[in-house]
Amino acid sequence: MTVRRARTKKPYHHGNLREALVAEALAIITRKGPGALTLRTVAKRLGVTQTAPYRHFASKDALIGAVAAQGFDSLLSRVEQEVEASGSEPMARFQAIAFAYVDFALEHPAHFDVMYDARNEAVDHGGTVADLGRAAFKLLIDLVVACQDAGLAASGNASRVAVEVWSFVHGLIVLHRNGLLPRSLDEAELRVLAGDATLFLRLPARWPGTSSERPAVTARTPRRP
Repeated sequence: MTVRRARTKKPYHHGNLREALVAEALAIITRKGPGALTLRTVAKRLGVTQTAPYRHFASKDALIGAVAAQGFDSLLSRVEQEVEASGSEPMARFQAIAFAYVDFALEHPAHFDVMYDARNEAVDHGGTVADLGRAAFKLLIDLVVACQDAGLAASGNASRVAVEVWSFVHGLIVLHRNGLLPRSLDEAELRVLAGDATLFLRLPARWPGTSSERPAVTARTPRRP
């Protein structure tokens, strides 16, 4: 009589588990929101042991933070690519950064929500995220300065103009995402509106209480650029 040994199911191993965890976390957030995300759920969906995710992330918050960092990295890459593709004309390059910001938010809403959710303490706005934010904000300041140098913008504090532009474009996206803009305003028109950020270039901008017109671009950037 032949005795057959019961086969033990072996857990599936990914070649790059960390990337797989981040991708699956993003998929869950996209479908059900951050509240539905747990390390156990991600592990189950990937077919790995429940302890496997802890080799890369100490907690759910750490995994959400990785999703946000991935989003900031993708946003910066998108902005850089669209600015370079827009040519050498300063105003076109300036508008390209606004268009890229809107396009990214519309195409990657889950990433965008995680990145900028003020209630989400899981996103550490230091380290890698801060570096990416500074790089993006510096690029915007540089484009403002380029327009000033070309005589296409009023003289003024370039950092102040950058804050105004970012606030305007980000506000459009948030209002759109929350259904607070007129229904007749579709995504294409939202992009056109973002291009109107050039209006801020025409206004002399100074920080309140200072006469400085062009501070060093190494000045402290906003908390969530």
